[in-house]
Amino acid sequence: MLDFRIDNGVTAGMMMGIPVELEVTTVENHNEMGESSGQAMIEQDDEDHNEAGENSGQAMLEQDEKNEHDKIQELMQQLAAEKKRAATYKRHLEMLFEQIEQHNESLTKRIQHIVDNVRDLEQRDRQQNQV
Repeated sequence: MLDFRIDNGVTAGMMMGIPVELEVTTVENHNEMGESSGQAMIEQDDEDHNEAGENSGQAMLEQDEKNEHDKIQELMQQLAAEKKRAATYKRHLEMLFEQIEQHNESLTKRIQHIVDNVRDLEQRDRQQNQV
């Protein structure tokens, strides 16, 4: 979209977000019959346009890089927080498994003690029946 204004033969505006300044000059061309065509010639200062475009483009690139850098920093912070949380969960699970293992060993010892007591009782019972 073009947005221009004319001021003393200079037209200025924005083209695709870039400031543009054009100089409008009327050129008198006469045809074979001596009639003037009244054509207008538009000239643009390439240095100003290129510099403005480069500066604007450079600013846009810098802003995009800053936005990307900020997003990367945010994602890195989130990743660090998630790693910390995962490490905490891992420690909790390891402690839980250790407690389960200790409980399992305790139950195994109790069961073995019960089995040994039952064998002793059976053996005493057999000995009493033999006498």
